[in-house]
Amino acid sequence: MPAGSEARVHLRMENVSRLPTGLLMLQDRVPYVLGPRPRFVLDRVEAGGRREVSYRVRSDLRGRYPLGPLQLRLSDPFGMCELTRSFSTHDTLTVIPRVIPLPPVRLSGEAKGYGDGRHRALALAGEDDVIPRGYRYGDDLRRVHWRSTARYGELMVRREEQPQRARCTVLLDTRGVAYAGAGPDSAFEWAVSGAASVLVHMLEQGFSVRLLTDTGTSVPGEGPTGSRAPARSRRTRPD
Repeated sequence: MPAGSEARVHLRMENVSRLPTGLLMLQDRVPYVLGPRPRFVLDRVEAGGRREVSYRVRSDLRGRYPLGPLQLRLSDPFGMCELTRSFSTHDTLTVIPRVIPLPPVRLSGEAKGYGDGRHRALALAGEDDVIPRGYRYGDDLRRVHWRSTARYGELMVRREEQPQRARCTVLLDTRGVAYAGAGPDSAFEWAVSGAASVLVHMLEQGFSVRLLTDTGTSVPGEGPTGSRAPARSRRTRPD
């Protein structure tokens, strides 16, 4: 979930015993940064019965936070004994940076038609390139370009390429000396949010994106529907 928003956690329990339970007290372990630890009281669960409860969590800080394990306190129907048990099952909540919608920017000149924006990658399928290449063992003979073969005196095949796709690199300075303050409203958190917003915006515009930090770490994007680059920024910390 994005930082500053809420998520709902659902807990589902089932009584696998042949007998009904007594009073059930539940507590799920969550970090205090997500809010107070949720507690629930269930009066009685019949044999084979199921119950479902839910609670909300919220965090203004990026990161990955554990949810669980669930702790259960059970008393018998007569209230004569009590049993406490902790389950091993847990989950992880990922809080990603805030992403701010950005207005479209029309690119022109060198930003649109040169440099990385003109990159073309060779592949096994795509549009024909006008420049053929020499035949290599294993090439499909149906790709032989006979006009070029006659011209150069050796077998030449048509080269294929992927459709052109512009690329974008976003730079993020992670040096601690470059920023002041701490916490969710610090200058560094604003920089991370800004970088994530640009990455998502460029992906939506059809660009292939890459996140580059001052340490030389490079995280490539994967496509318009998702990218490792914006997701990776959840773990970014100042040095």
